[in-house]
Amino acid sequence: MPEAISIVLAEAVRLVNLPLTLLLILVVLYWLLVILGGVDAAVHGGHIELDAGHVEGGHGDLGHAEPGAAGHGHGEGLEGAGAHGWGWVLSFLHLGQVPATAVFSVLTLCLWTFSLLGNFHFNAGYHLGLAAALLLPNLLVSVVLTHFLVLPLKPLFRMLNKDYDAAAPIIGQICEVATGHADAHFGQANISTRGAPITIQVRAAPGEVLRRGQKAMVVGRDEQHGFYEIRKYDEPQLEQ
Repeated sequence: MPEAISIVLAEAVRLVNLPLTLLLILVVLYWLLVILGGVDAAVHGGHIELDAGHVEGGHGDLGHAEPGAAGHGHGEGLEGAGAHGWGWVLSFLHLGQVPATAVFSVLTLCLWTFSLLGNFHFNAGYHLGLAAALLLPNLLVSVVLTHFLVLPLKPLFRMLNKDYDAAAPIIGQICEVATGHADAHFGQANISTRGAPITIQVRAAPGEVLRRGQKAMVVGRDEQHGFYEIRKYDEPQLEQ
């Protein structure tokens, strides 16, 4: 057993694996801070607010972020088919029903594990070019595996969402799109309150795409999938 651990450690610090090793260390440190209370994390029904940088990962968002996001980033440039494609990927990873911090952590662990295995078995010379080529199949396998590993968490956060949403009336409220876009496949919006905004997972009408910052009205809720239905809202103009 000690020999196996030493092999893993030796592989982890090789240059071809080091970036993912460092990323995994950051993920582990983050969760240690959460457990020890170093990061003030409040879980509101699958919606996690972190005072450190105010990262909201609750309804499938890491800092209101879209693909590749971290911190307080927003996915930009998601137009047309690209937006729908990313929405499918995010939905496949259960973002919107499981906090992005949890999904990202599982994905990072999978990427790191398969990086070690791939380079150990198929890249004996530890060439950077071959290691880069192995990243694509690694990513594909890791995304699929993350889909199944995160699946058991959905009922837990669905239950938490139900308890949290019951505490405040959502339908009929005006919200503001928080992600780069909101359409029939993906989206997140904020509802302003006297305190921290309420962040909800939303879906627009088929064919309708709302951009970040646009106003919408919450018109219904899909109880089965746990998201709210929204429609574009035009604020009434004051007469001159």
